[in-house]
Amino acid sequence: MSIAAGAVALIDNGGANVASVVHALARLGVTAERTASPERIAAADRVILPGVGAAADAIRDGLLDAGIELEDTPDGPRWSLRQGQ
Repeated sequence: MSIAAGAVALIDNGGANVASVVHALARLGVTAERTASPERIAAADRVILPGVGAAADAIRDGLLDAGIELEDTPDGPRWSLRQGQ
């Protein structure tokens, strides 16, 4: 199961509008293989993970749900437990 040289893998994570990315790439003349297979992704020359702009917020929300606050500071991130945890 190989992927063609110069191939672009578009990670289909089920959480982003992958169809819009496929359409945008097609308008640019780029063919991307839509896949969730780790092997296919690893074999690609280029990889696109759509929706990563929201990943930080999702991680921060998950940490908050676990009682951990993450604050951005000029010295880097600061972690703390929420009161009552």
